[in-house]
Amino acid sequence: MALGAGAGDAPSVEAAGDTELPTVIRSLNLQASSPLAVADEIEQGLGVDALEALQETLRLSGDQMAEAIGISPRTLSRRRDAGMLTPEESDRLVQLGILFDEAVALFDGEVEQARDWFKHPTRALGDASPLATASTFVGAREVEKLIGRLEHGVFA
Repeated sequence: MALGAGAGDAPSVEAAGDTELPTVIRSLNLQASSPLAVADEIEQGLGVDALEALQETLRLSGDQMAEAIGISPRTLSRRRDAGMLTPEESDRLVQLGILFDEAVALFDGEVEQARDWFKHPTRALGDASPLATASTFVGAREVEKLIGRLEHGVFA
């Protein structure tokens, strides 16, 4: 499964003709009406309200949230003061949100189970959590592949 996968797969923000936004995008408080509009918002930099919405959903501390999007706690504090994330930080935030949404789908909509899985180390990711692994592009792809394998019953 890849971000942007077809119908029947987990939600996507990459399919240009797809007008249905993933739940997580709505939970980030984005005012975009299409996946391309989401991309435009990312390029402008998201407001910190999007970060706070996902932080609350994941039940992360400020330091954990900063680490999850690849910035220092001090930088996160400055972003909160300014009210905006950079485009790069915004992109990582949306990527993290999409992965969590895929985890929720994996657990049949059970947010609490998905949150627990997302935050705890797993052998399949070298004893790191999906949350920690997803802090880089390559790591996020590995989490995405793991979710796909689990959806298809492949545990190795």
